[in-house]
Amino acid sequence: VPGDGIEAEKRARNLAASRGQVYVSPYNDPLIIGGQGTIGIELQRQIEDIDVILVPVGGGGLVAGVASYLRSKDRKVEIIGCQPENSRVMYESIQAGEIIDMESKPTLSDGTAGGVDHDSITFDVCREVINDWALLSEQEIGDAILVTLERQHLMIEGASALTIAALMRNPLRFAGQTVVLLVTGSKLGLATLRDLLATSEHA
Repeated sequence: VPGDGIEAEKRARNLAASRGQVYVSPYNDPLIIGGQGTIGIELQRQIEDIDVILVPVGGGGLVAGVASYLRSKDRKVEIIGCQPENSRVMYESIQAGEIIDMESKPTLSDGTAGGVDHDSITFDVCREVINDWALLSEQEIGDAILVTLERQHLMIEGASALTIAALMRNPLRFAGQTVVLLVTGSKLGLATLRDLLATSEHA
């Protein structure tokens, strides 16, 4: 469904109901949150004493799972939620103290774009576990995609670029710390990549 992701979720829910199927939310489900929390288990097995972890945030399932697990093991871990300025529904909802409806503008970070269910169990968890936020501009997201491609030879999508963009914005803020960036996917279309290359100094 074109447009806001929340509309796609509503349609999927309605289709499931009309066909006698089960709708599974991509974030508003305890089993989904638990599954994503296994990333925290993997991180703790690989890295000792994580100081900061930057996590892309859309509906909040990923950060709820990962942060809840890591915080259960080490209360000192700092959790930074990263959202695009153009679609920052969870951030604004937490500032308001309740889940709000707000229009999302187009963003390269389509994996985190859209609204949040008004009954979402992730809201309270995000409010509790996220210490700080980074709201990234489209320019910053695009630059992070191209820098990662150029320097790491990795193709990443906009949602993945959020954490890298946050680090690029203020690297001194993280100096001397063990920092983890969650890079979540690589679904970037050729048309989007061409547009980024055509308008960037990295071209």
